[in-house]
Amino acid sequence: MRNFNSSGIAIVRVVLGVIMLAHGIQKFAVYTVAGFEGVLGELGVPFAGLLAYAVPIVEVGAGVLLILGLFTRVAGVLTVGVGLAALFTMHIANGLFVDDGGYELVLLIAAAGAGVALLGGGRFSLDAVVPFGKKPVAQTA
Repeated sequence: MRNFNSSGIAIVRVVLGVIMLAHGIQKFAVYTVAGFEGVLGELGVPFAGLLAYAVPIVEVGAGVLLILGLFTRVAGVLTVGVGLAALFTMHIANGLFVDDGGYELVLLIAAAGAGVALLGGGRFSLDAVVPFGKKPVAQTA
């Protein structure tokens, strides 16, 4: 059962990471920082100029970390933040369905981020093999 749980965590973590990475790259390459800043400004989001850089950087960074399973809980929390920010600034007024500009995708992104933040990276992650902040286990002879 443990491998099923770890496999499930890995699938959600990697797919969520790919989605986050793609959204970050899209903001840089397709929408452009200036275009994204304009959208944020039209919505009345404070610090639109700063956030136009910060959001795609967080999306790319969290995406890479989720794919690798490194600092997974931190990446999950960042993902929740991005998902909820998108929910409340851009999508909530449009209803649930994404084809109407609704919030179903960003809500799912936030929920998956929360799940990953709570569960961690699982056995199939770099977090499982890199001893960040972990005390070494005493060897017995």
